[in-house]
Amino acid sequence: MNKKVMSALVALAMVAVAIPVALAENATAETNAGPYGQFNVYMYDGSAWDEYQGTGYNAAIAASAVISALDVDMDYTVQTNWGYNINSGYGTVKDANGDVATVWMYSDSQAMWIQGPTNSLGFYKPFDDYDEAVRTANVALVFAGDDTAALPTAGLQSIVEVTETDDFAVTFTMTADPGFTMNTPDLETGVTGYGSDAYLALANACATWGVDISAQGNVIDTTQANNINLSYGSVQDLDGLDYSETVSGSSTTYCYWSLYLDSGMTIYANWLLGFMSPLDEASDLGADPTGQTNNFVQNEFWMNYTSSTW
Repeated sequence: MNKKVMSALVALAMVAVAIPVALAENATAETNAGPYGQFNVYMYDGSAWDEYQGTGYNAAIAASAVISALDVDMDYTVQTNWGYNINSGYGTVKDANGDVATVWMYSDSQAMWIQGPTNSLGFYKPFDDYDEAVRTANVALVFAGDDTAALPTAGLQSIVEVTETDDFAVTFTMTADPGFTMNTPDLETGVTGYGSDAYLALANACATWGVDISAQGNVIDTTQANNINLSYGSVQDLDGLDYSETVSGSSTTYCYWSLYLDSGMTIYANWLLGFMSPLDEASDLGADPTGQTNNFVQNEFWMNYTSSTW
């Protein structure tokens, strides 16, 4: 089975979530002009919580830059029997004894500190369009005996507002093979959405154009390793064309959306939209191990609805 069909099969295995994304126009972040991703990272010194201020696309990048004594898993990808995949343990923190830190996050929606749904620090981000379950600009690395009741509630960093500006812009051109009909032909000329990652930009573009989309919008999935949904950003249904399987005798026909990085649609994307971003800060995620791109910063995609029979 080829890589395109395998990607579609992985997407179907998860429950699809439809997410509209609305943005403020030409606004600025609530605090801190300058690089996106201002974090407060807290560690307990035995009597009080020490605050470290770091900058990064996610909390792992911010923490690793300011707390050198810790062992942080900074591998965004991992090699498997199927090739490369996103590392669900990205950002896991260990102390000198090898104990893994439990991640606590300040939840702005609940206005309180809570234990985070994953100990993989790299999946916590400070953007207001991001999955609320892991949306934060304040994290604490908690080890046995640390007093979480004393975590500070003053001087916290604020969530970054995603805006309709070039930094967050992603352009999508969507087409369909002959025999398939799109409900919104204008998508073939290209549409722009805005988001802190490429999937969220697609969801925003669809909301702007009134296009139905069903996709993996949840970062957390408690059935997967480290509670991370490795199908985040996969598209099942777009503009009335959805993933399907039709069995005929010994063969199966798959219909699905393919994702490309070039207008000729010859370079098939090795990564799902949710794990790429238009923000320059995402270059700190590291190099693409497949050699397909320089890094995970991408702001233009081509999508095509097609079918394959196997």
